[in-house]
Amino acid sequence: MTAAIIDCAGLTSGYAGVPVIRDLDLTVGEGELVAVLGPNGAGKTTTLLTIAGVLRPIGGAVRFLGAPVDGGRPDRVARRGLCLVPDDRSVFFDLTVRENIRMGRGRRHGDPVRVVLDYFPALESRLRMRAGLLSGGEQQMLAIGRAITMRPRALMVDEMSLGLAPVIVKKLLPVMRRIADDLGCAILIVEQHVDLALQVVDRAYVFNHGAMVQEGPAVELRGQRDLIEASYLGAQDAPDAQTDQADQADQGGAVR
Repeated sequence: MTAAIIDCAGLTSGYAGVPVIRDLDLTVGEGELVAVLGPNGAGKTTTLLTIAGVLRPIGGAVRFLGAPVDGGRPDRVARRGLCLVPDDRSVFFDLTVRENIRMGRGRRHGDPVRVVLDYFPALESRLRMRAGLLSGGEQQMLAIGRAITMRPRALMVDEMSLGLAPVIVKKLLPVMRRIADDLGCAILIVEQHVDLALQVVDRAYVFNHGAMVQEGPAVELRGQRDLIEASYLGAQDAPDAQTDQADQADQGGAVR
């Protein structure tokens, strides 16, 4: 295990003081590709937003590159080298693909367009096209490519395969593996395609009802598919799952 780039210890976080995730321990090391798995409403997005500094922890601690992330100033965390690709991908629809890439301002690391095309050559024929006309898979490639032009120390991708066909996900995941290996970047992805993810990632965490119910090396979790399925269905809930369900109900089902 390499030194932790992202380190969550006893992390509790949520909205308006109401916990969504509780007592979470999670780490991602340099050059590691780690997946967060779990059903909708498990607290995966909340975890990423807290690590990125968008949300303030209610309890516990988040550290990035050894320094605390207190929340409320995601711009400061981003300047330290953490990039978050949100589930809506946040591409600029009215700008061309080339213009979107240059918005990443990664020129100090070479031509950003060439950097992106090295990982996503399918975008080369789309450089003059407005990003709003791209397919969902192409928009995801663009969003991830723009992020890596900054040579981040850590990259987080929320719902990487949202709306994408499995055949596209099967092509994207090995690229994430290559980015982690090439750049030494700590990568944390939220992924719904469990089998595909476990073929590529180093480790995975399984969430349910705001608690971590399973974790381990991917090679071990691949042999525990029944347990993972049980976790998704709630059979492996943590002891306070009933409380977590009530907390989520109080928020009107808005937990992501």
